[in-house]
Amino acid sequence: MKRRGKLSLINHTAYDWIKTYQKNYRMASWHFPEIIPANCTVDVEIEWQKTPQSWIHLEDGQANYVLFGSRDRSFQIKASSQGGYGIQIYFSNLITKQFPLGSTINLEWKNDEGVQFKLAGMADEFYNESKESKSLEETL
Repeated sequence: MKRRGKLSLINHTAYDWIKTYQKNYRMASWHFPEIIPANCTVDVEIEWQKTPQSWIHLEDGQANYVLFGSRDRSFQIKASSQGGYGIQIYFSNLITKQFPLGSTINLEWKNDEGVQFKLAGMADEFYNESKESKSLEETL
């Protein structure tokens, strides 16, 4: 059975999100836009390859975004098949009212469904309203 779904990236900030890096290993679908304009929503289809060797080999993806004009505030989107399939948001250089610098948010991935990551506000006053999200610390 293929593992797939949709990630909605909701940019309710005053900044365009500029992709600075993207890679994937053995992902069937992992294509993020170069720019996510301010006050826009983008849906990204995600699908793990799920080959007969998947139980041996890790499937993962990564996409990094910087918020243009926000003093280099940035975050990373990560997908992994290690320990089950999941999507995480890592605040590499970003602080929100809910999460400090360096936090990782675990988006509750369910096959054939969608999850969302929403970021709103201005530099150093961002807030996150992601549906089905928990901090990694809460899930441990």
